[in-house]
Amino acid sequence: MSAESDLLMQQFRQAVYERLTEPGATFGLSPEGAIEQRSILFSNWQSWLRAKDEAEHLAPDLARHWAVADVTAFRDVRADRRAVAENDIYKNISASPAYGQILSSIPLCQTTCRVCFLNKLCPDLGCCGGI
Repeated sequence: MSAESDLLMQQFRQAVYERLTEPGATFGLSPEGAIEQRSILFSNWQSWLRAKDEAEHLAPDLARHWAVADVTAFRDVRADRRAVAENDIYKNISASPAYGQILSSIPLCQTTCRVCFLNKLCPDLGCCGGI
């Protein structure tokens, strides 16, 4: 990777690990804001790689930690802000197959049926009546 892509990846990595390493800290972002920030930073990195025809490699541990950070943050999202967070999670599922696969292994129905539905888990798990 180039220096630019390394910098973009570092920004994304930092956003992933901020909440995991310091769970009580807010870093000035709401839970849905943190989900959105990670989504934007990943998209920036991915877009830059594609524009430069660089190979995309998301470390499996980072993908897993990203998914866990988003699910953890989602649990704290106010009901009136859930749609915003759900849209960002859906974008992440579309942008990163690894992220989507990891989410499919997390019991998202405990979090929200809509995210579960977006990830096409409800019919498989039968947890939401197969919306």
